[in-house]
Amino acid sequence: MRRPDGELLVAFRRAPDRRRLGDEKYTHADPNSYLMLVRSKDSGRSWSKEPQLLYANPFGGSQDPCMVQ
Repeated sequence: MRRPDGELLVAFRRAPDRRRLGDEKYTHADPNSYLMLVRSKDSGRSWSKEPQLLYANPFGGSQDPCMVQ
């Protein structure tokens, strides 16, 4: 999403890689996923170093950031 001031925002779902934890079967909807955000003020040439936490549901995973401006 591009904000009126030109800043770019990208939101995404972050979840653990269950294969690295030994789980052979996993689904896209992970109960430990949470929503993150990165920003660019130079049209995508560089991005914020650390993603910002948008939302983490304490009772289950979050799947879609649904950004609205």
